[in-house]
Amino acid sequence: MFQTRVVDGLLVVHRAITAITIDSVLQATRRWFEDHRFDPALPVLWDCRDQFIHASLADLATIHEHLDGYRSRQLHRRRGSRSAVLVSNLTSAAALSVLEDNHHLMPDIRVFHDADEAHGWLGVPNPPLDPADSGDRPCASA
Repeated sequence: MFQTRVVDGLLVVHRAITAITIDSVLQATRRWFEDHRFDPALPVLWDCRDQFIHASLADLATIHEHLDGYRSRQLHRRRGSRSAVLVSNLTSAAALSVLEDNHHLMPDIRVFHDADEAHGWLGVPNPPLDPADSGDRPCASA
């Protein structure tokens, strides 16, 4: 499951709070696409630190196929927008590196171990760890 928040109107953060599955990624993506604040220009950070990924490489490589209904309406609008995946271990990095080569899901996605590097690549400041310390606005949990 992911908690989604919009940080200062500059960044969308999907933070994994349980083990990561294809279904949890799809649910978070769909909820964000359906949120009234959806903005295709906002960069997205998938914070997957300290969570295990329960998905095969084949599932990760074809995740875009599960989003067909949303692709035509939303994903094409994100062309040129960046997404970063933040991980804390090499196993997750290896699994998620599949996404870097899968431009059907997101045209510009990278995997990082360092939050400062991820935020720098996204072109946004690193938000505080406590959402109460910033202008975060939560979305419905996904």
